[in-house]
Amino acid sequence: MSLRSRFTIAISFIVFLVYFLGPRPSKVRSVVRNLFVTTDKPLRREWRAGPVPETQMAPHHLPGFSIFRNLYIFNGTIFIVTTRPESVPEPRLILSQGLELRLEADNVPDQRTLSVVTPKEAKALFGDFASLIDGVSFIQTDGRQFLQHYYHFVVEIFAFWHWRCYTSPDYDEFLGGSLRDYPRRWIFPRVSFDDWIDRPRLNLWTLQAAFGGFTSLEFQSDWDQRMGLHRPFVFDTVILGDRAAWHRNPKWRELKEPKALWPLRLRDNWWSPIRELVTTFAAPSLPPSRSSVKPVITYISRQKTSRRLRQFDHLQLVSALEDLCRKNDFELSVPTMEDMPPHKQIHLLSRTTVLIGVHGNGLSGQLWLKPSPRTTVIEIFYPGGFIFDYEYVARVLGHTHYGVWNDTYFTAPNLPKVHGPPGFHGSDIPVSPNITELIYRRLTLPNPMDA
Repeated sequence: MSLRSRFTIAISFIVFLVYFLGPRPSKVRSVVRNLFVTTDKPLRREWRAGPVPETQMAPHHLPGFSIFRNLYIFNGTIFIVTTRPESVPEPRLILSQGLELRLEADNVPDQRTLSVVTPKEAKALFGDFASLIDGVSFIQTDGRQFLQHYYHFVVEIFAFWHWRCYTSPDYDEFLGGSLRDYPRRWIFPRVSFDDWIDRPRLNLWTLQAAFGGFTSLEFQSDWDQRMGLHRPFVFDTVILGDRAAWHRNPKWRELKEPKALWPLRLRDNWWSPIRELVTTFAAPSLPPSRSSVKPVITYISRQKTSRRLRQFDHLQLVSALEDLCRKNDFELSVPTMEDMPPHKQIHLLSRTTVLIGVHGNGLSGQLWLKPSPRTTVIEIFYPGGFIFDYEYVARVLGHTHYGVWNDTYFTAPNLPKVHGPPGFHGSDIPVSPNITELIYRRLTLPNPMDA
């Protein structure tokens, strides 16, 4: 008999003795666990004759963004346990049913989705304990409408909603200081993995690069399986997000305007740790080399998509950019992002100084640009059209954004009104190659803001 077989039999025999001759079952787990590792973490929260621990909700609640301690789930329902139900915001401002936004009448949560109960009512429901889900959990209760899209999920939901709010100094007291724990898990109760993953798989790649093995991903089947155990669970700490609840804030659109004040204080360099983790993960494993000091101009070609430049204008722009870079020793890249694997996309963007592209998802990559006085995002619109999405992203990240209408450009605070004229999403978007003059000034003037 091999040594491994003898060891397996011995361990099995010890477990047998512990279970049948040792402590009662309530203590078995800790005895067996301590045979291998030492941990003081409980497996459940017990209250026995005492009251059910109340749910704590962080101050500064925003529609669609909530932070809880001791949030309970049981038989398909999320429970807030409190002796002060009047202090809880309207459930419709916390979450939704996970339907598309157009189905607002059916998307309001009911008692089966979210229930506010007293400790006495909770004890009648839960009994004497709840199994503990420890650490920080990020939960997004939307359906697939905004999850299966790189800009909507990675930029809006992950970066600008969960991470920007979670790291706000306004929550330092509630979360026990200025440092933040990594989320142990991201939970998407309303979608399957296939409903969440975007076509280039950048959603998955980004979370894996940012959190590595620290964070697990759970989807609808995992949620349903847990609920199907017919036992109560209590989350240690929950960051709960819901896009439909966010849209129920009548001023949500105004928050993207330059004059708007974000309702929470922002921590300095709040995005830098994630950007550094992701771009480092994306970097090629080559021997250290001397970094290039050349400015890098990246023009994202959208000529394979439905929203694109006129082909003649595209070719003229590429030619003008090549000429600019040749004369000034700049580096030029003209990628078609859908033809590149995620790590190459993000590594290129991490080196980029000036990012150019037609309005669209390709400009989401500005998340990975390193902020500097010269970092620039140039967004090409169909003349007369404008939407805040990528201008807002640039402004929050500290990049300088210019919108281009053929041969004219604009920047904050002098922005046009939001408008989507005929042709906005079409294949006949014009652009003048003269925008290279703007790029030259941004990269050469002592003060780039004079461009």
